[in-house]
Amino acid sequence: MTQVSNSRRVLRRQIRRPHKIHKQVQGSKTINATRAKNAFGEIMESVRKSVLVFIEKHGKTEAVVLNVSHYQTLVRQARTPDEVQLDGLREDFETLYSAMQGEKSRKAVDSLLSASAEDLNRTAAERTRRG
Repeated sequence: MTQVSNSRRVLRRQIRRPHKIHKQVQGSKTINATRAKNAFGEIMESVRKSVLVFIEKHGKTEAVVLNVSHYQTLVRQARTPDEVQLDGLREDFETLYSAMQGEKSRKAVDSLLSASAEDLNRTAAERTRRG
């Protein structure tokens, strides 16, 4: 009786397996969920070597572990040109904002905020003349 039920389980698994997506990905690795839980270091080492690791549960692919550069490539490919341009502008803003957090910028803002109206007018007139 046990052999018959085990045979049925194996047959069911074999029927499901032809639909695996990752067999098309050359150089990938498949691991079952229990082994993945117990061998996370091995998975990380494979991912560091740019090997995709597919995790299966009950013969069905449930997750994929990939390195950050692969992930970033996928994200970039999924973005529209406008989103890519917005990302560039966001990076520029973050760079400028970080530069404004320094001591020199803080002193300049303090000086500006403490300036009198006469000081501001005099500076504006000088800058206008310099052109």
